[in-house]
Amino acid sequence: MSPEIKKMSEANNWSVEETHDRLKAYYDGYHFCRHNMVDVYNPYSLVNALNSKEIINFWASSGATSLLQKFVDNAELRMKNFENCRIMRNTLEMSDVSGGGAELFLYQSGYLTIKDSDEFGYILGFPNEEVKQALYEMVLPALTMRERSDIQSIQANLYAQLGTGQIDDAMKSLKALIADVPYSNKKLASMDMEERYRLIISTILNAIGLSVEVEKMISTGRIDMTVKTSRYIYVIELKLRNNGGKEAATEQILNRQYMEPFKADKREVIGLGIELDEEGKGLLDWKRTESFSE
Repeated sequence: MSPEIKKMSEANNWSVEETHDRLKAYYDGYHFCRHNMVDVYNPYSLVNALNSKEIINFWASSGATSLLQKFVDNAELRMKNFENCRIMRNTLEMSDVSGGGAELFLYQSGYLTIKDSDEFGYILGFPNEEVKQALYEMVLPALTMRERSDIQSIQANLYAQLGTGQIDDAMKSLKALIADVPYSNKKLASMDMEERYRLIISTILNAIGLSVEVEKMISTGRIDMTVKTSRYIYVIELKLRNNGGKEAATEQILNRQYMEPFKADKREVIGLGIELDEEGKGLLDWKRTESFSE
């Protein structure tokens, strides 16, 4: 496929190496046995990507998602549990997915793959960014309690705004998506308010295809969220209004040097403090720190 990769790199002004890395991150990563863990691409998506010369999500159009809701109860609350989840060996080998739980169904339908194994069974996880995004996008309407058609335009705006560094517009879009979800979604009642916001915001950002890491541990503390686009890295701290809000959030980013680990990256790094309503009424305000780039 070298000629096709070269054509794709030229069409997007990427190096051949960068094109390969993007294809691998988005479409590669399947493993079907615990021995000889060689990465396998999703051929359907890879062929379509090379043909269109675009890195986009072809998974949803493959029809693989139609039975998901029958097998995954409260999936929007369990997403983080599907990464690096354990499953017993005899469960993974079951042919009847109805008796094996959500993890078995997600494995057999291609949403999860084998990441590792030991004497106790298998460790499963998302194979690549394409599949991860598709699953987050599917559960997002249930989490926000809105029809997919009602939020698609706002999602598209948010993706473009974060990708081009339009912070104020992006926060307005995020505010529109969150609304009063933390208060009105009764499934979230067992979580404290800040945890509810963290789940909702990370799900929204994963669903639009961004690289999101929640509660990233570094030597000086734990970053609420890091979000990466091709041009920017956002270091995000969430604070309730009654816990200092945006001022306390940005102060924590600076005092604990949360942006420092990304200093060597070529992308511009932006610290972003987000102020949230303690009664679950949504995003109130935001403040960005001074950014830096290489």
